[in-house]
Amino acid sequence: MNCKKVRELILTDYLDDQMSAREKEALEQHLAQCQLCKKLASNARKVGDELFADAGRIDPPEFIWHRIKRAVTAGQQKKMSFLENFWVRKQTFAVATALTLVLMIGVMMQFRINDQRALQAGLEDQVGYFADLTAGPADLSMEPREGLGTSVEEYFL
Repeated sequence: MNCKKVRELILTDYLDDQMSAREKEALEQHLAQCQLCKKLASNARKVGDELFADAGRIDPPEFIWHRIKRAVTAGQQKKMSFLENFWVRKQTFAVATALTLVLMIGVMMQFRINDQRALQAGLEDQVGYFADLTAGPADLSMEPREGLGTSVEEYFL
């Protein structure tokens, strides 16, 4: 182990005895060889001991333990089994799917209504166009028209 890793472990897991046996053995081998890391471990242990030397154990009142016990047992009773959880999720998914289908059908109906209106307007335009075509040859005369606006139009007509 290198010193950087050892120092990190000393300040985190070593003093709390939260290391695996193999890690602890490797760290202690390093401490046997490295005086700086050994001194850090000694000072960290000393500071930790001094901080908590005057700390006494405080037992909370009995009613707090009863509240904690009730909360824990109530939490355990509220847990649903896998099948109950699956059933709830299945129902939620079914409701969400139904609402999505209703929304999609509504949007499609709106587009269909708009398409029918556009189709009706297109049919009216076509009827008007054919009515103009069948109005007679009077409209198709080759005589020059007044007020066409541009010389290009006058040239071609």
